[in-house]
Amino acid sequence: TSWNRLMTSTDASMDVAGDGASRWGGAPVPGGSIAELLEWRAAHESNLPFVKCSQQWRTFGDIEAAAERLACGMARLGVRKGDRVGVIADNRDELIDLFFACSKLGAVQVSFNTFLKGDFLSYQLADADLSVIVVDAPGFRALGTIFDQADVRTVVALDSVDDAGLPGSEVHRFADVARGPLGREPVEVSAGDLQAILYTSGTTGPPKGCMLPHGYFRYAPT
Repeated sequence: TSWNRLMTSTDASMDVAGDGASRWGGAPVPGGSIAELLEWRAAHESNLPFVKCSQQWRTFGDIEAAAERLACGMARLGVRKGDRVGVIADNRDELIDLFFACSKLGAVQVSFNTFLKGDFLSYQLADADLSVIVVDAPGFRALGTIFDQADVRTVVALDSVDDAGLPGSEVHRFADVARGPLGREPVEVSAGDLQAILYTSGTTGPPKGCMLPHGYFRYAPT
């Protein structure tokens, strides 16, 4: 899978040293955040295919560049370490960039089931305590039906939407956020910091947010 591509190398010089630390050609592999690992892979194998969500393979270098520029744009919106960034959207290339951008900022990505509507969606949005929410067109419509019950007011739209559909909101185009100038304050993120929250289905009670740190994503595939 693409995730295994991030965690493993095609280079035979990558191994595990006697002290338990992964090394590549004698250089230690960073052991902190997911973003650090992506940056490291982009520096060593920039042109290696990493992930394909639509029709084209994207390399480590492609994802690193896009994620860094998006992280700068999200920082200009006020996203800081520990802030929660919601997502209501089907799988698409931009969400790959968003995952790594959140990692760079130390922000926590909270992805919601796209089939959630009404009270089910309203409950999870309130529980998640979001700073920003990223939505596609169907997600925007679902959010509009319960927006008066949601605390989040900064919305990033992946698709073309009618801003008037969310009165009192601050709607930004994802494309604009993702192509702004580079430059942001550095953030220290460790393997123990949260990367994501995923909600349970709520079959036997209210849905619960499962807290997943960077270390979970780094070591679960291996």
